[in-house]
Parts: sequence; structure tokens; C-alpha cells
Amino acid sequence: MKQYRVIGLDAKDERLFDIVVEAPNQAVARMMVLAQMCRNFATVPLADRADKARHDAGVLAASVAVVTSIAFSIDTTLRIGAACYLLIAAPAVLLVFAGARSSHTVLRSLHPSKTANV
Repeated sequence: MKQYRVIGLDAKDERLFDIVVEAPNQAVARMMVLAQMCRNFATVPLADRADKARHDAGVLAASVAVVTSIAFSIDTTLRIGAACYLLIAAPAVLLVFAGARSSHTVLRSLHPSKTANV
């Protein structure tokens, strides 16, 4: 078993975390770090606020869809919904690529630890 030191960096190369894991190889060390990140970052209050904002936006969108359907027609409501999905496609693609880029910055810093003790 080797010790691997993982330094998490954001897009601006600012240090987010520093973890030392003991694993048989680099691939297992990566999986251990990713699992630990998922466990730790899932309880962040920011994630709770984002879930609440997403829920509130869904309730608002459903209410607007019902009002639009009553006021105009179902055909108009479907057209407006399709336009909204087209408008959100570009930011969604940018967020996916930004997420992929940030995950690569975390994993590129994985290397065997130079210190023998933790």
C-alpha cells in the first residue's frame, strides 16, 4: 500500500482541500478521493440552498404553465415550454463542460506522497 496525497484545486489554482489516502495504486486512490468528496460535499449548506431554489423554480414554472394554458391554449403553452428548453440548452452545456474541467483539475494533482507519516 502506498500513500497518495491529493490536493484539490479550483479553476483559478486555489487550494480547496488536501487529503492523504492509502491505496494499492493510483486508480484506487482516485476512486477513494472521489467517494470521499461525494460524501463530504453532499452535506454542504450551499447544496441545500440550490435544491430549494430548484424546487421553487419548478413550482413557479408549473404555476406559469397552468395560467398560460388557461389564458391562451395548450398549443401556446407547449410552444413557450419548447422555447424555454431551447434557451436553457446553452447554459447547460457550458455548465457540463465547466464541471468536467474542474474535476480534471482535482485529479491532475494526484501523486504519491513524499512523506512517510500521516
